[in-house]
Amino acid sequence: MNKPKQGEIHIYTDGSISKNPGGTGAHASIVVKNIGDFLWLNEKARSDFVTTSNIQEMKAALLGLSSLKAEEKHPCSIKLFSDSQYLVNGFLSLPRWMKESNFKDRPNVEIWEKLYSECTSLKKKGFDLEMLWVKGHSNNHFNDLVDDMARRVMRKAHETQKEQEYSAVKRFTDL
Repeated sequence: MNKPKQGEIHIYTDGSISKNPGGTGAHASIVVKNIGDFLWLNEKARSDFVTTSNIQEMKAALLGLSSLKAEEKHPCSIKLFSDSQYLVNGFLSLPRWMKESNFKDRPNVEIWEKLYSECTSLKKKGFDLEMLWVKGHSNNHFNDLVDDMARRVMRKAHETQKEQEYSAVKRFTDL
């Protein structure tokens, strides 16, 4: 298990969709904090209708970062893990994209702007943010957990045709 060191936070994110594009989707995040004797997990997931897989991956990152921003007062190192090459490569290109005159013509520009704003806000508060790609479905405990959470919320939204939301805070002691 890839657990954070004390004073470090890991965020695992994933998106899920029933049909791409245009299906029912969901995005999920798990914020993992090492408290010493246990890991503190903050799990969140939400559904969307008529969406794309890329949008769900981006919204998952926003969900994790915004929940962290609301709760974490002390600057620390943050590692955000995603199995989306689109998200990770886009994130790494974001500072350059923001300077381009045709940035507004990029797909999903509104979400990229929100992501950029969220990251800039955390960095101004002294947080060190790194985004890393992790291979999906490869026995990474927290990545598998967030993938399952996104799929469950997406399936429930698809079946009920109602928006779904999930939130839980847990202690994880199996270190």
